[in-house]
Amino acid sequence: MKGSLMGIVISLVIAALVALAAGDNGILVAGQNLMWLLAAVSFLVQWLAFVPAYLFQTEKFYDLTGSLTYISLAILAVTLAGTSSLPALLIAGMVVVWAVRLGSFLFLRI
Repeated sequence: MKGSLMGIVISLVIAALVALAAGDNGILVAGQNLMWLLAAVSFLVQWLAFVPAYLFQTEKFYDLTGSLTYISLAILAVTLAGTSSLPALLIAGMVVVWAVRLGSFLFLRI
């Protein structure tokens, strides 16, 4: 239990440092840095998926949840950044296609 809590704290600190470094002088959404919001959403999706996985003692949806996280963050980042540039949309689209392909492959092989 102590090791699990330490792992959670370490992952939160690393995510906060990455969001801080990547979001320095970045895009603000409702007064908050976009990177902080994306980091919070990624943890929220993972924690919400943890609840049924823990209750049913299964890791069956682990890969599907990872793909859902990538897809939601790519769409959220493009939407909240307010960008309509072709490179940004193309990269987000490629992330979504890759996440759907990989997530469905990993889920179907179970």
